[in-house]
This record gives sequence, structure tokens and C-alpha cells, in this order.
Amino acid sequence: MRDTISWRKDLCKKLRNSDELQQHIVSSLVNADTKVQQRELKRLAQLVADVELGLTLLKEVAPEEPATSVEALLKGYRFSVEQLQSDRNWQLIQNARFYLIKRKGRQWLRVLQEYINLPEYY
Repeated sequence: MRDTISWRKDLCKKLRNSDELQQHIVSSLVNADTKVQQRELKRLAQLVADVELGLTLLKEVAPEEPATSVEALLKGYRFSVEQLQSDRNWQLIQNARFYLIKRKGRQWLRVLQEYINLPEYY
């Protein structure tokens, strides 16, 4: 079975344990029970980890491009742009596509927007 989430396990744990993220969840879900807050904490930690991986990929292969360009990279087409002609860059993109399989297409734009709207202290 393909394991697409173990790479982010330690990072997500650190994020879930951060006081700032916990306080953000509590303040944004004031009337929610603990179980709902914990689910949201887990979801946001995964979102942050995934977006950070996508942004790191972009910084590595096409640093001049906007963050929305990750959407095109995750589609898997080898566009005829200089950065994608490098076999090393292409392999990095393929690796990221594997780990971010659930963030392809418009899903990337949705999580990127949510990430942008999070407070900066994460």
C-alpha cells in the first residue's frame, strides 16, 4: 500500500502540540466540543504540512512563480518551461505529487487560501 502521510507525522504532531494552533482552534470553535476541536486541530496541522511541502517544492524548482503555480505542478504534465526540463526538478515534482495526491487540482487552491488566512504564528 502506498503511504502518502508518514512523512508529515512528526511535523503534524509538533503543530498539534503548539499552543498557538490550539489557541486558534479554541477561539475559532468556541462552542464546539473537544472532539470537534481535536478533529479540526488534526486537519489544520495536515493542511499546514501539505502546503509547506508544496511551497518548498515551488521554491526549489520555480522560485519566481506564484504559490498558485503548485496547482499546475501537481497535475503532472511536463510543461515546456525551463525549470521542468531538468530531470532533478522533474523527479522532485513527481515525489511531491505522490505525497500531495489529495491536494491536486482545485484542492490546492482551496487549501492555499485557507493557509493564507491562518494567523502567521504557525
